[in-house]
Amino acid sequence: MSYNLQRKPHASTLPRVTFSQQQVRTEEGSFAQLPCVAQGNPPPTYRWMKDTNGILKSIEDDGRVWVNQGTLNLKKVQSSDGGKYQCIVRNSIGERRIESVLVVTAPLIVNMRPPRQVLNIGQEATFNCNVTGYPVHTITWKKDQRPLASSSRVRLLSRDVLHITSVRRDDRGMYQCFVYNDLDGAQGTAELKISDNRIRSKDMPKRTM
Repeated sequence: MSYNLQRKPHASTLPRVTFSQQQVRTEEGSFAQLPCVAQGNPPPTYRWMKDTNGILKSIEDDGRVWVNQGTLNLKKVQSSDGGKYQCIVRNSIGERRIESVLVVTAPLIVNMRPPRQVLNIGQEATFNCNVTGYPVHTITWKKDQRPLASSSRVRLLSRDVLHITSVRRDDRGMYQCFVYNDLDGAQGTAELKISDNRIRSKDMPKRTM
């Protein structure tokens, strides 16, 4: 007796993402990978899109950025590469989408400008907290290592610009700008000195008769 055994075809299935990462963090200039692994029958195809100001744009292989077996590869990462990405896996049954965020970082460096000011009482002072590196999450100010007390006279024009109107003698000291993100921190320092110049009687012009 002979039997005619026929192999049953596998049922078609919707793609299913088996491995991905919601967030990938990398330093500027390094190599980054955004994984996207899926299963399905028929085997799915992969397509990556980048969210640019709410508009999804297709990722094209250009030698620096390419897709290999579903994984998005980026060489010599630039700050502009940071943002939201979508991996679209599709077969004849349908598609699935997963989102990944690429966070590009660069070491934080703070430079206070000007680094030193010598002013007379009543003059105005402005300190700029110039930051390179990213991302920047918070900026805080201190005076002589104590939290800066703001007022109508001492105030922040923006989070990185401190302005003092009509400086007083007790404004002298060291001003610090502290910059932080999740993994890094940096600070810059500047000094404000109050001039001791006074008009003395011998310096006053002589009255002519």
